[in-house]
Amino acid sequence: MKLPRILAFIAVLSLFLKPFGSVAGAEPAGGAPKNVVTQAQANPVVLPQRNLQIEIRQIGNDAVQRSSVDAQGRVILQPGSSRSEGVVGIDQSRSNQSRSLQQQALVLNGRSVSFTLGQTLPLRVVQVLIYKDVVNFVPSAVLIDRNSGFTARPLWYGDDVAEVEISTMLAQGAKQSKVSTTLPIQMNEWITIAQTEESQISSTSGILSRSNQQGQISLRVDIRVTVK
Repeated sequence: MKLPRILAFIAVLSLFLKPFGSVAGAEPAGGAPKNVVTQAQANPVVLPQRNLQIEIRQIGNDAVQRSSVDAQGRVILQPGSSRSEGVVGIDQSRSNQSRSLQQQALVLNGRSVSFTLGQTLPLRVVQVLIYKDVVNFVPSAVLIDRNSGFTARPLWYGDDVAEVEISTMLAQGAKQSKVSTTLPIQMNEWITIAQTEESQISSTSGILSRSNQQGQISLRVDIRVTVK
């Protein structure tokens, strides 16, 4: 009589513990994917821990054209008549002068490095627009003011193209704000990132002379990124 009663007690106990077994078992099917998504969002892409060499090249060209007109004359007085003699001289000259300046810095991938240009003209940073598979470089809103520079932050993911963030400080009254743009840079190749072109015209005139001077000053900044 004791054995049937023991078996009945075990059966009742197993029915009572069954709900607790399901709770202590595996997590619901929807739990694991949610955790995976959260971890993927929390972990950004890891950049290769490599040193990158950034080279900056400034190429400028000054074209100056000068022209002058001089008039020299004299008046000859004779009894009963007078006459004048005059000589007009025209002189024109043109000169071209090119200059180049190069800098380089070694920086860890993902870190920033600053460059001072010291240029006398403001530079406009370009931005890349792709239309119908054609790459176009157009002016951006980022301006490198005269006698200043910029900060470059390369992001290289291991392929043949890097992203370089170009940022400058823009003065707005008594405050300064940071403006930046990101450019795709082909590794190991020189790419233009900023350029400017400005014409300066001056003229002077006197009673018997006049001179004009027209100068065109152009400057561009190139960048090259290589892995070291």
